[in-house]
Amino acid sequence: MILLLDLDNVVRDASWRDGLSASEGWDAYHAQGINDKPVKEIIELVRTLNSAAWTIAAVTGCTDNFREQTMKWMIYNRLPVDVLLMRKKGDFRPTPEVKLELVKTHFPSISLNQFIIIDDRDDVCTVFREAGITALQCYKRQNPASKPVATGVQGGAYDL
Repeated sequence: MILLLDLDNVVRDASWRDGLSASEGWDAYHAQGINDKPVKEIIELVRTLNSAAWTIAAVTGCTDNFREQTMKWMIYNRLPVDVLLMRKKGDFRPTPEVKLELVKTHFPSISLNQFIIIDDRDDVCTVFREAGITALQCYKRQNPASKPVATGVQGGAYDL
């Protein structure tokens, strides 16, 4: 099995920088990602799946000019990732479209029923579900103090 894992607001608490995208642009938003706190319960889940021989693929809408910084954050926080799939700089298509294409391009011979994605966005989860991929949706954390609005992961009709 392959776990497709979003980063911002899934394994890294990016809620503190959410206002940056509107006020200073996406590059400013992503540049501050190195300062995100880890979401420990999701990182522990990823470690458990990695120990059970799952392939872990981080799939982010962040542009690839932040690859080195993103890799440093994952190493520092001991997030096991086999592959990091990132949007190309200058690609302004909708994130759900970009993420699904990244997965299909990187894993062309893998059946879609071999994937599970964890993401925080409704639109991403909807596109992946429509493609036949199981999508588990994390509740977005809220600033200040990075406290969750609710705890758990939402997948289909079940709250886990």
